[in-house]
Amino acid sequence: MRIIEIFASKSWGGGEQYVFDLSQKLLKDKHIVFFAGKKSEIIEQKVASIHQPLCHLPLSWYFGLISIWKLAKLVRRESINIIHVHHFKAAFVAISVKILMRDKLKVILTRHLVRKGKNNFLYRFLYRHIDKIIFVSDLAKQRFLSVNPTIHPDKITVIFNSIYTEERENILPNRTNTPLVVGFCGRLEKEKGVATLLAAIPLCKSKNINYLIAGSGSLEAEIRKMPYHYNIKMLGFQENVQEFVNQVDIGVTPTLIEEGFGLMNLEFMAMGKPIITTNNGAQPEYITHNENGFLIEPNQPEQLAYYINYLVEHPEKRTEIGENARQTFYKKLNNEVFYEKIMRVFV
Repeated sequence: MRIIEIFASKSWGGGEQYVFDLSQKLLKDKHIVFFAGKKSEIIEQKVASIHQPLCHLPLSWYFGLISIWKLAKLVRRESINIIHVHHFKAAFVAISVKILMRDKLKVILTRHLVRKGKNNFLYRFLYRHIDKIIFVSDLAKQRFLSVNPTIHPDKITVIFNSIYTEERENILPNRTNTPLVVGFCGRLEKEKGVATLLAAIPLCKSKNINYLIAGSGSLEAEIRKMPYHYNIKMLGFQENVQEFVNQVDIGVTPTLIEEGFGLMNLEFMAMGKPIITTNNGAQPEYITHNENGFLIEPNQPEQLAYYINYLVEHPEKRTEIGENARQTFYKKLNNEVFYEKIMRVFV
C-alpha cells in the first residue's frame, strides 16, 4: 500500500506518537508511507529520524486551496491508495482531493478526542465521502454519536490504541531499600494533572521517594518553585519514553480531561509499572481498579497521595499490580493486535 499520514498538530503528543509508531510498523512491512502536516521543527526531526520527507500543508481551514493542491499533487505523483488523517480539518482537505481526482482513494480518520460529533451540512458532506472513522475507545465513539450524526454505522469502528514496543521483563528490579521513583511524563499543563501531583507530594508520608517529571509546558516554573527536599527532578521533553519509564517504580497520569485513551498509561503497563490514573476518560475500558492499576477522581491530590503511599508501603502489591498491567498490555493491547485491526480497515 501507498499511504499518506497527515499529522494533526505542530506539537508532539499522543496523536503524533500514534502516527509515528504505526508508520514504523507499516514501513517495516514494506508499505510506502509519506508524511504531511504543518511546519513543525519537532515533527520534521522525528520524521527525519526514520529517513522520510515531510510535505508541508497549511491546513489553515477546511477547504484550504493550497493544502488541497499540494496534497493532490503528492497523491497523483506517488500513486497513493490511502490518506490517513487525525483531525477533521485535514479530513475535509483529503476528501476534497478524493472527489477532485475521482480516484479509488480511501480517506480514513482516526478520532483521538472525546467530543460530540457535528451534524451540519458540511459534516454531513464529509460523512458521506469519508471511508472510515476509527475511534480509539468506546467512550470516544459514544460521545461522538451522542448528537446522532448522519453517518452510516458501517463507517465507524473502535480500535484501542497501542504503542510499539518489544516484550521484555522489567530491567530494574522491584526495589525496596533505595528511594522509590514516582514518574510523570506528559505536557506540563493543568489539564494533564501535573498540578495534582504537585499538591499530592507534600501529603506523601515517606520521604524516601524521588519524583521524575518529564515534559514541557506552562507549569515548568511552578514545578521549579517546589521545595528542594521533595526530591523533584525535571527532565524536559523525552525522545525515548521507554528509557524514562524504565527509571520509574510507580507511574502517575492524573489527567483532568477525558482522555480518548491515554498512551502514557500503556508505556507504564508495557514495562510492568503500577499506575495511578484518573477514571474520567477511557481508562476504565482497560484498567480495573486494584487489579492492574488504580483509578482515582480527577483533581484529588489526597487520593493520589493515598495510593502513592500504599504502593510505597506494599512492595508485593507493586509487583502484583505491575505484572497484571504488563499481562493486560501484551495479551489485549499490544501492537500486533492493534496493527492487525488497522490493516483490516486499510485493506
